Amino acid sequence: MNLIKSFMLTSIFCLIIVALTNFFIDPFQHYRKSNWYSIVYTNELYLNPGIAKNFNYDSIVLGTSMTENFVLSDINETLSFQKPIKLCIAGAKIKAINTIANVAFDSGQVKNVLYGLDVFQFAGKIQSESNEAASYPYYLYDNNFLNDYQYLFNIDILMESARPFIFKYTKPANHPAVNFNEMYSNQHYRVKNPSERHAISDYYNRALAQKPVLEDYAYMTFVENFELSFLPLIKNNPNIDFYIFYPPYSILQFVDIQNETWLNDALEFKAYIYKQLKKYKNVKMYDFQIATQLTHDLKRYRDISHYHKDINRWILEQIKGNNYRLISAEQVQGNNKQIEKELEEYTVPRLDLD
Repeated sequence: MNLIKSFMLTSIFCLIIVALTNFFIDPFQHYRKSNWYSIVYTNELYLNPGIAKNFNYDSIVLGTSMTENFVLSDINETLSFQKPIKLCIAGAKIKAINTIANVAFDSGQVKNVLYGLDVFQFAGKIQSESNEAASYPYYLYDNNFLNDYQYLFNIDILMESARPFIFKYTKPANHPAVNFNEMYSNQHYRVKNPSERHAISDYYNRALAQKPVLEDYAYMTFVENFELSFLPLIKNNPNIDFYIFYPPYSILQFVDIQNETWLNDALEFKAYIYKQLKKYKNVKMYDFQIATQLTHDLKRYRDISHYHKDINRWILEQIKGNNYRLISAEQVQGNNKQIEKELEEYTVPRLDLD
């Protein structure tokens, strides 16, 4: 009996220590912004809600990994957003982006949104049936303190509590992962120096991969998810300015989409999006997917879609100059036809490229 009692008391004591450690270190800034250790900007899904609730900002970057390499000082200098932050999530679907956007909007701070729009975000039955894992940390996104036990009594969070201090003694002090200005940047840990071979190899590897479920990438699936999760962000926030852009994937990305037979759905969806958003005065849209000086220069890409951070800077400069802005349905159709024509004329390079 004493043994059982001792075990229970020891277990309770350990749980209290875990909870206190997670509360005071608070690795995901759930309760407060850290002012005594360097935040490690790597786990977007868990860190974003704390940043949205507890940081001071006036503008946000939303999107997938295509937006990770924006530099905050570049956004400030180019677009004159005074206090930008990034709330991007690599590989995110629109439901996840919608969730973090609304957390930020609820703060009452947001004046501007820079949004990287990928058609992929709208794939799948992501509204009626969540495609997120069961471990998706919804408890971090709400304001219900009663479910915070999932954060406080969590061994995985305890491991994250140790990360800033391990990082301090194992990484250089100027590492991008602890640099707020480059928060969430992936340039340093993936392919630092993209090359033509990286993009071409990725294309051929994808050609061997299992094809997607076409129903998930159908036009009506895109439309349904757009109307359920994206359009409300615009309609419900008329006082926020949205700068929405289509990222300049390499031409190989569109070849891959064509091979998977949902190119027409993707292009038709782009036309639909413009039709829906053109009436909102707080929305500006830009299509960088027709910038052939980039999209055909495979040396700028680490795979068929992800580009060097220099292109992120270029995107900001184009938005500032009001270049590539969509201003008519005819223009959107013209851009789509240009992509189709490029694909007709394009030959994928051989993998043994010298």
